[in-house]
Amino acid sequence: MRHEGRKMLAADIMDRYGVPEGFRRPFRQWLKELQGMGLLSKSGQHYLLRSRPKMRGKLQVSTRGFAFVDDNAGKSAFLAPGSFKGLLDGDMVDVAIVRGKKGFEGLDPQLVERGRKKLIGRLRESHRGYILEPEDRRLEMLVTVEVGDEVPADGSLVRVEILDFDLNESVGRYGNPPLRTRLHEVLSGWPRQQLEILRILDEQGVDEGWYDAPCPVPAQAEDGGIHRVDLTGLPFVTIDPPDARDHDDAVFARWNEAGAELYVAIADVAGFVRPGSQLDERAVHLGCSTYLPGRVLPMLPDQLSADLASLREGVDRPVAYVRMQFDFQGQLESSDWGLATICSRADLHYDQVQDQIDGAADHPDPEIKDQVDALVQVARLLLGRRSKRGMLNLASEEPIWVLDNEGRPESLHLKSQRFSEKLIEVFMVTANETVGAKLMEADLPAPYRVHDDPQSERLATVLALTARLGLPPVSPKPSVLELNKLLNKARGLPSYEAVSGLLLRAMSRAIYYAEPTGHYGLSSPSYLHFTSPIRRYPDLLVHRAMRWALGDRPDKNLLSGDDLANACAQASRCERRSVEVERSVDRLFACMLLADRIDDEFEGRIRSVDTRGLTIALDEPPVHVKVPVEGIGGRWILDPKDQTLADKRSGRRYQLGERVTIRLIDVNISARSTTAVLIRP
Repeated sequence: MRHEGRKMLAADIMDRYGVPEGFRRPFRQWLKELQGMGLLSKSGQHYLLRSRPKMRGKLQVSTRGFAFVDDNAGKSAFLAPGSFKGLLDGDMVDVAIVRGKKGFEGLDPQLVERGRKKLIGRLRESHRGYILEPEDRRLEMLVTVEVGDEVPADGSLVRVEILDFDLNESVGRYGNPPLRTRLHEVLSGWPRQQLEILRILDEQGVDEGWYDAPCPVPAQAEDGGIHRVDLTGLPFVTIDPPDARDHDDAVFARWNEAGAELYVAIADVAGFVRPGSQLDERAVHLGCSTYLPGRVLPMLPDQLSADLASLREGVDRPVAYVRMQFDFQGQLESSDWGLATICSRADLHYDQVQDQIDGAADHPDPEIKDQVDALVQVARLLLGRRSKRGMLNLASEEPIWVLDNEGRPESLHLKSQRFSEKLIEVFMVTANETVGAKLMEADLPAPYRVHDDPQSERLATVLALTARLGLPPVSPKPSVLELNKLLNKARGLPSYEAVSGLLLRAMSRAIYYAEPTGHYGLSSPSYLHFTSPIRRYPDLLVHRAMRWALGDRPDKNLLSGDDLANACAQASRCERRSVEVERSVDRLFACMLLADRIDDEFEGRIRSVDTRGLTIALDEPPVHVKVPVEGIGGRWILDPKDQTLADKRSGRRYQLGERVTIRLIDVNISARSTTAVLIRP
């Protein structure tokens, strides 16, 4: 680093090393962490750089030999082939970073924690003994296998446990040391989809042993000396998907002379999961629940999440609640919180509520019907208020998989958000924001949910494209209100989905952070997660902070300082791992759905373009397939401003939103990839 030994302001450091605007808040926290590591010293507002800054992140290896290290805040550093010997895809590493021509470059990666624990592949006998041919093409290395007395047949599909690298030897194109493993199990006879999901879990370092290990669960929640209010007389209801088993939130609303009163009651998970317990250890490690088609990998044992803590109809349950009083314009006038006991009057699902909203069918119980009406009215009040204040409205569709009796995908449809889902969303967002403001006012540390400003370069690409589409111009650093107006103008255009997708990719990644630095997408200065402690660990920490304010103060009930910062980083990593698992399974199922349709023709729209080709969003089934430039014909050049691929010789251009017809030529289930050729525009 050229500036070692020189005093510099934080802003100067970021300017020197090209830190994008969207990463500046996390970068400031990173500077503090470097100071704590002794790599920086500080005098007043000036930092003294003593060595190259380092970044901690997850190693992501390409099939082409290079890799990236990605941290929780969205910053990436490039690693050249052969520069990460003794490391595996998915490992947590520390790297020194320098500013290169195309962004950050990583140097001298050091292992922090092994990401993968197991591998799947074919067992082979060789002159070196037994070796593994990994299914994952990114693992270009010799993998030796220790076997027991009963040796599987040559070519058997097996799962091995990773031991360590033999650093005294170098093998292969990139000089990687051999990886030592031990035979764990033979996988012969497993259904294909189960094998592939297991491989995805191994890739992301998910240890299924945590889900199966016995974990004692208390029979009842501890109050911690806090008076629990009796709210069983109020007709609370839960509103969830039809197949939900973990009912972690219940709501109640009514009108009074001052406006609207809203209660949001959340399962009192902190009363069951005490700091330092086995339950707490499990929750810390897993970080969040992971939702797969037809299956849930729960953060907490099923006995707790689906039974003892679940707010089931007709059963008294302990909760933490926040009560909010709004005026007739939707402005929050007052709020209070506490512990209570409630009894849900009805386990409603979204279809039931939507039917009543649409006038198709009312709930047969008059009390429940009236309560749903009140909830709808209050939700409209709050949504109207939020639309004026700013809340990024990037409409997304949820993939709904239909599986056969064996768990294989039969079909897929995309579900748009309806008002019944928006109702619960706005109630939860409002409760989260209210609790965040109360903790900030009480000056109590908590894991806040922060979302930085959009990434400038990517946002500039989106705005240049929308300008060429004839949409009204917006400022270079637009507010959420400006972006919402832009999206509303784009609705109905053929390229709307593509523009929305580009804008989504321009957004910074939301993370958990020890300070309330703000949430851009929600236009909120103090946002956090309070409403899902059954499935997210940061919510549990927020509940403990709330309990601390109310008088429940056991050891380790309130994290602060480095402990809180580390907990936030761990929760962000777990969340990202869970998202990657869910996305990988979606890609796997898309490939399985198309596997028997090689040579079939499909219609769709161009969703994205890059130097490698086109991504096509098919009409039916609604999945994405790749058309590489080789499958288009011609000599194609990417125009990043227009987001088009252009052929210099013919002048033909392919652009976002354009309808095309493709023919599917290959489906690789193991690689979770598809390849198609363009038939006609």
